[in-house]
Amino acid sequence: MKKYVFTTIILSAISLFSVACIVNASFEVSNEQAEKSINSLVTFKSTEFIENLNNSEEKINSISKESDSTTNSTFYKVDTDNYTLRLDEDNKDVIGIYSKTISDDVISSSSKNEAKDFITAKYAELNLPSEYDLVYLEKFDDVLWEADFQKEYNGVYNKYEAVKVFFTPETKEIAALSVFDTPYSDEKEVNITSEEAKNKANDNLELDSKIVDSELTIVQGNEYFNEETDTDLHKAWVLSTEKNEFVFVDASTGDIIGGDCINE
Repeated sequence: MKKYVFTTIILSAISLFSVACIVNASFEVSNEQAEKSINSLVTFKSTEFIENLNNSEEKINSISKESDSTTNSTFYKVDTDNYTLRLDEDNKDVIGIYSKTISDDVISSSSKNEAKDFITAKYAELNLPSEYDLVYLEKFDDVLWEADFQKEYNGVYNKYEAVKVFFTPETKEIAALSVFDTPYSDEKEVNITSEEAKNKANDNLELDSKIVDSELTIVQGNEYFNEETDTDLHKAWVLSTEKNEFVFVDASTGDIIGGDCINE
């Protein structure tokens, strides 16, 4: 009887071990299949984007999952012979592309209209957000132009929900493209005028120089003037001073929500 019980226990243990091994093996296969599926999607989206970019095919040399500590984000990095791409971790959409072979010996002589015609057409070809407007287009240096497309909220543009592109119209090359996707959700009314914002700044801060300009835009709060300020997006007046210091004043409440400066 004891021998029978002992044998039964041994057989049961072996069965449980076998089941555990099968389950574990299945789990490993599932993970492997999931990784292959993700890599296939990343490859497809990367290849499609590059084909729309320059009508050519690129061999994918490597795919890796990377982290960016400055933005606290995780993304897929795709490396080809001519490009490095970043793809969103969740939807696998391209959020950045950077050329390794941009020509720097071609001086751009395009007019602003020519640059606009090229980049607006290319923007549409790349299936980038159609609801974004071209809000900035200027020469960046002798070779490159910069174009910024941003989403509008009742006449105010959100630079955190945007596409920034550096390109050369002559060679039809995209040097770099970055997609930003932080939507503005706090649709408060603008209750503070530019003049009231200036008074708030002068009354509450000891500024080193005179306020010379103001712009109504969307900014992220920071601790430039106050450690208790939140880091949400606000519709705000950005006041600039003679010494390139900036004050952010919430356009709804009049609170000072941050600032910045340019060190020359």
